[in-house]
Parts: sequence; C-alpha cells; structure tokens
Amino acid sequence: MMMMRIRGVWTTNASAFLLGAGMYAALLTIPQFAQLPTRTGFGFGSSIVVSGLYLLPLTVMTMFVSMLAGPFAARLGSRWALIAGSTIMAAAFVVLAAAHSHPYDLLIGAGSAESDWDLASRRSETSSSVLCRLSRPASPPA
Repeated sequence: MMMMRIRGVWTTNASAFLLGAGMYAALLTIPQFAQLPTRTGFGFGSSIVVSGLYLLPLTVMTMFVSMLAGPFAARLGSRWALIAGSTIMAAAFVVLAAAHSHPYDLLIGAGSAESDWDLASRRSETSSSVLCRLSRPASPPA
C-alpha cells in the first residue's frame, strides 16, 4: 500500500476505476435501453439480438481508435490522452442522456464513448507498465 501514496499511482488507479465503471455501466444500460418497450416513451422495443447489435459501434470504434491511441499518447503524453479521452467520453454520455429518440443517436453515442475509453485508458496502461518495471527487484551483478 506504500505505492498508493505516490500521486501518479493513486491518480492513475482512480481514473482507471472511474472510467471503467462508466464504461461497464454503458455496456449494461445500452442493451437494456434498446430492449425497453416503446410504450415507455424512451425504449426501442428491440429484441435481444438487435439490442446486442447496438454494441457493434463500440467494437468497431475500439478497433480503429486503439490503433491511433498509442501514437497519440506517445506524441502528446499519457496525461493529455487521459484528458482528451475523458472529455470526449463525458460528452458522449451527455449525448446519450440528452438525445436518444432515434436508434442512430444511441449508435453514435455508444461508438463515441467506447472510442474514447481506449484513448483515456492509455494512461493507466502506461503507468502500470512503468510501475511494474520499477517494482522489479534489481538483478544481481554478473
């Protein structure tokens, strides 16, 4: 627990926890929202299969953004990747909360939220790899 006193460690862990909680909440609520009956006024009445297809933009955007997130974090630093990803992810969740009258609103918001999760999570991956290297015992001299 001594490592948690280091500012870079606890901020990385806290941001990874909050971003992960947000993403898992989205992964749970998007299909449920799509399956709600239309008589509720905000559901689409989709079947289980179709509601699962609403998660397809998340998968597609993950594939594209993960290829760009590494160079972005390498060029500007993991701090800016976290800030940019968190900001765009928050904006995507606001769009999901405000505009959800058509299925394409849900698709756009879901794809944006997932793509920015990849960008924002680069900080935790980078920091974790650095901490793993730092915590290894020194190898004995040959």
